[in-house]
Amino acid sequence: MEERLDPKFDTALEELYSYFSDNLAPLLVAGSIEELFSHPEVIATGIRTWVSSHFNALGGRTTVSTLTFHAVRKIHLLGELKLLERAPLEKFLQALEPHLLAVVPPAERESLRVHLARIGESSVAAAGGSSMQLMKPSGGPGGDGLPAAAQPASSDESLSPAMVRGLRRFALMLEHGGAAMPGAPDGAPSGASPPAPPNAAEAAQLLAAALETARNTQELEAYLKRAGIADTGAGAVRALTQSLPGWVIRQGDEVSTYRSASAQAMERLVALTGDPQKSADRFREMVKSAIEQFNEGSLGRALAIFELAQRVVAERAVDAHTANMVLGSAHDMLDSGRLLTLARDVEQRPLLRKVLLFLPAMGPAALLDRVSNEPDRQKRRVQLALLEVHGAAIRELALDRLEESLAMQPRPTNAWWNDRNYVYLLHVIPPPPTALPEREVGYVIKLSTLDNAAPLIRESIICLGQARHERALPTLETRLREVEEQLLQEGGPTLHPAPEMLRFLNLIVTALARSGTSLGRRAVVAHALRGDPRLGDTLGRLAELSGADFSGDSDSLEKLLAALKAAIPMKVFGMTIARDSEKVMLIIRALSATPTPVVREALQDIAKRFADQPFGKLAAETLAGLGAARPGGAATVPAAAVVPAAAAAPRPSGGIAGDLDVFGLPELVQSFSQSEASGQLVVRDRAGQEVATLQLRRGLLVRAQAGHVSDEGAFYLLFERPVQGTFEFTRAPATETTVAGAPAGQQFMPLLMEAMRRYDELQRAAAIVGDHVRLKPTGAKPTALPEESDGVFVREMWTKVKGGTTAAECERVIAADPYRIRVLLAYWLEEGVVAVEHLR
Repeated sequence: MEERLDPKFDTALEELYSYFSDNLAPLLVAGSIEELFSHPEVIATGIRTWVSSHFNALGGRTTVSTLTFHAVRKIHLLGELKLLERAPLEKFLQALEPHLLAVVPPAERESLRVHLARIGESSVAAAGGSSMQLMKPSGGPGGDGLPAAAQPASSDESLSPAMVRGLRRFALMLEHGGAAMPGAPDGAPSGASPPAPPNAAEAAQLLAAALETARNTQELEAYLKRAGIADTGAGAVRALTQSLPGWVIRQGDEVSTYRSASAQAMERLVALTGDPQKSADRFREMVKSAIEQFNEGSLGRALAIFELAQRVVAERAVDAHTANMVLGSAHDMLDSGRLLTLARDVEQRPLLRKVLLFLPAMGPAALLDRVSNEPDRQKRRVQLALLEVHGAAIRELALDRLEESLAMQPRPTNAWWNDRNYVYLLHVIPPPPTALPEREVGYVIKLSTLDNAAPLIRESIICLGQARHERALPTLETRLREVEEQLLQEGGPTLHPAPEMLRFLNLIVTALARSGTSLGRRAVVAHALRGDPRLGDTLGRLAELSGADFSGDSDSLEKLLAALKAAIPMKVFGMTIARDSEKVMLIIRALSATPTPVVREALQDIAKRFADQPFGKLAAETLAGLGAARPGGAATVPAAAVVPAAAAAPRPSGGIAGDLDVFGLPELVQSFSQSEASGQLVVRDRAGQEVATLQLRRGLLVRAQAGHVSDEGAFYLLFERPVQGTFEFTRAPATETTVAGAPAGQQFMPLLMEAMRRYDELQRAAAIVGDHVRLKPTGAKPTALPEESDGVFVREMWTKVKGGTTAAECERVIAADPYRIRVLLAYWLEEGVVAVEHLR
């Protein structure tokens, strides 16, 4: 006759059946079994029911004792995973044994008794020993309903050490985070309170731990339900996003982000669903989250998520077609203002470029296609700025497109529209050292002729002005003469309106003047002295030559001095007869950097004769700037302006300062490392209080101090406990940063990678051992972590724990970074060396 049990045990027994059949994770059944510790007869009845069902389904291919041992072994496993306390569990199993032996066939009792006695031994733990190899059927109580089939024994009994540790960590997070206890039955009394939803930081750590441990989406959802996290889609992605540090690692021109635990959890969140639609939805949320972070200015976080998305696609966790659709439209959500701001920031361009390459519509070729057909001026402005971000790749592509355009016959009417974009990109993106300029200069010269569209001519003039090629300046001089001829011919300009022609003149004169060559100076002087009003303010364009030295250009100097003499007012019988005072001042400014005797003589004459006139005062000031004449006639440079050859490069003084939210601490120390800087870096919080000081010598970390923590620990602390604040870096010669007894210095990159790893581990340890968790010894002997070699530190920590000190108090008094303190406390708690006394 089948034994009838109280209905109140039905839920717990259903969970027990599912657990025995490997359809429920250990973490989720621990509470149900613990509730039945005082009712061993109920567990025994449940085991008999499960054994009977599976024995019949297997048709005698195994023994009753084997199935019974399997069930008991599964219960014992909860103690090994530290999901149940060992002492009460062992006492319960002793009470359970007689009930089980009574129902096993007599011939099998002794074998079962022996195996139960050795249940904790590793030789038995595999699956009850070789003589008790379990063949598990499907169907029966807790089964999957499929036809009976022989399958290997429980996968729980081959859990990896990492999964075992993950289960224990997750259980401890639930216990100490105030969420539901592991294994709390779903059928709790109606008056029981549901688990309190965790805050954002707790949710991120619970998610990461659950994703690390769960073997399938059902287990994941069950874990998170116990943690009070109902949303495994957008909410989960958002929580993990907020916990991403977004740290950027630069190695030369390559940039990447640190793959934190939260990042790995987000990747697994997409891959674990087992449902293509759910995977697609979570991938979509991931990309949306990346765009949101980008628009908020968190470029590092955005890049980290896009790198995750790339891995998800590469590992085929999401359908390629779906991924292409999501990424193909993501650019529409990007904030154009943020894009333009980042594109103009040279330091951020490597990061921005990598983000753009993740989005198909923002790659070089696609962007170039879009700008070719973009009528909106503001959008085109943003697109051109982004094309500039792509650098050398887009420059080569633009040159190829320009070549194709010029080869088209007949030429389309609006071809100039795209040609202008191509020429613009050629002059805003510097050519690589290996570039062959002949090819592009030839194209630009062709596009600078006056029979082209005005916007294209303007871009071509600018491009020729920047080109370092022997054909560029002669072409500009030719264009100067052609424009002048157009403006001076009878009936006015014919190819372009006069205002447009004058714009050409301004651009050409500027390009010639800034070339710094005799050819350029002569052309500008000749144009400036023409003085024809139809050419606009020609003399005013002479201002472009301010600061030019005409000492080696006698022809231009002679013309300027002659023009100066002709423009100087005449004095007749003591009266000044004005000529062109403004012209005098313009020529004086043009000669202000030419310290020849003839220039000095002319300026002395003007300063003396017209001391009361503005141009007379300007001549005196210019003369003073040129310095006193030496006996040989050459001008001498003022003593204050003499710079020793060895000190020709200006020495930085005062260093730099800025906001850590803008620069980012990882990028800051990497920049100092790459530039081999020497000096002192001070980090302050928002209140101006000093947080840490780092001494650098030739790009190496020599010493560091953060409160009572020093050297490596102080550097790690800056990352483990990030601050929102400012920094100040004071440069100093390497010799000044050399201190007697100081170490030779450490490379920043290994320190940086270790600091990031510690930050990750600290977040998890802090979720297990909160600031005000007070621990008490259990009587077990404390051991050190394998990575912790400092015995003094371990003893000091143990002394504090025995005295009832909290984790936060340990950090205040022990000279170690928070990671070492929290990880050791979490390890002791996981190992059962300490237990929670109470939470404040």
